[in-house]
Amino acid sequence: MKKICLSILLVLLSHNLIAQVSVVSLLDFGNIDNLDGKYLKDFTNELDKYVGTWMVSIEGNVLTVDLKKIEQKYNGHWYEDVIVGEYKYVENGLVVCDYLYRLNAPEVLDSQHYMEGNYIISRGQQIPCDDCDRAELRLNGFFYDPELIDYISFGFILRFRQVLGSEQLELTIFDNETIVLPYENASTDPSIPLGTYVLEKQN
Repeated sequence: MKKICLSILLVLLSHNLIAQVSVVSLLDFGNIDNLDGKYLKDFTNELDKYVGTWMVSIEGNVLTVDLKKIEQKYNGHWYEDVIVGEYKYVENGLVVCDYLYRLNAPEVLDSQHYMEGNYIISRGQQIPCDDCDRAELRLNGFFYDPELIDYISFGFILRFRQVLGSEQLELTIFDNETIVLPYENASTDPSIPLGTYVLEKQN
């Protein structure tokens, strides 16, 4: 009985804490100077369309991406709604990397996933999208390769499309920033080749 009461108390305290912070729209992410203590909320459910398992197969090379939405994630400075994900890449029938199991693994913290993002961008931001509609929005985030994570980071852009009734995800992985190479000729190539992939939703 005591455990039940304690659990209820913790839930109430959590909701009370969120209620006391200032809530701002995820779409205003880039227009706010100081987000400390605020809650960056996805009021329009812009992130929902990216959730699911996505896959593309090109000449024996198969890329699978699994994405989920986390609400009220605390990043050490503010609360936020965010998309996190993991990926698997098979090249010529050989598994190069497989991190799909990490998406729901209890030992993996919300801040430790290899894909994470919630920055909503227009067609002219970051990597411009010439064939995007004028009002079309995309998702910008961070892409991590655990073999390179200590000295290089990558970015991703997600574009959701519906083509002939099929849900597709256009994923662009790009070099974000190189810090300092740990040794001469250290690898700068992620497990998945940089570029753009068009994945179809599996579930």
